[in-house]
Amino acid sequence: MPSTGSHGSSGPVSKRSSLRGIGALVAAVLLAGASWFAITYSDRDTPSETPNVEGPSPATDEQIEADTAPGEQSTIAEPDQLASGRPDPETGTQGDAPVDVQTEIIPEVRQVIPDAEPVVQPGDRVERLPAPPLPVEPPRPVNLGIVVVESANRLDTRRGMVTLSGTQAVDPDLTCQLSDGRQPLCSVLARTAVRRFVGQRRVDCILGIRSDTADDHVTTCQIGDSDLAGWVIAQGWAYAAEGAPEELQEAERSARELGLGLWALIDR
Repeated sequence: MPSTGSHGSSGPVSKRSSLRGIGALVAAVLLAGASWFAITYSDRDTPSETPNVEGPSPATDEQIEADTAPGEQSTIAEPDQLASGRPDPETGTQGDAPVDVQTEIIPEVRQVIPDAEPVVQPGDRVERLPAPPLPVEPPRPVNLGIVVVESANRLDTRRGMVTLSGTQAVDPDLTCQLSDGRQPLCSVLARTAVRRFVGQRRVDCILGIRSDTADDHVTTCQIGDSDLAGWVIAQGWAYAAEGAPEELQEAERSARELGLGLWALIDR
């Protein structure tokens, strides 16, 4: 019976002890939470101190005037002068060392405006300048092939009749006196001599445009490197025409002095 009474009294005591332990644990948790809350919100409300990395603030005009003695000029450089390293134009100093200040003289620049182009209005009369003449190419000799000698200074070619420029043929009715007594026409003797020289050789002549196809080409001709008019006059079978080039006139004088061709048979 006594043992039964002891067991019955210990049950309520153990329950109370358990409740006290739980209450103490809850109180500790609440106390820790309150402490964390107070620390967190106290850090948010307190401003953080940040170091000043920009350096000291520039001196104001009042501080400069206070530090400068009366009658003394301030030597504090402007911020742009300190950044660029340029000397102060008033003091001539850069930092602590004196610097020579040189003034650069910039020459006067004169703006040149080109003349404006004339503006052509509707209805204005525009004068056009003539086009420059085209370069004239020198004429080229034309290969006339084999020709027929009609007289001492006239040729019959496949491009028409050609008269040698600067020459004059002998009078067709003039007779020459031969050593054997015969008196043939001088024109026949001259034509025969030129035909023997030309023969079957190619003749090249410079041909121009004729106003009438019935007219002769009056031009120069060549056989190889020989000028045909110069040869005919130099051999005495034709005369130099009035106004002929000097070399043809000289060729006639030489043939007359030497008694060549017709100059040996006639007395002109």
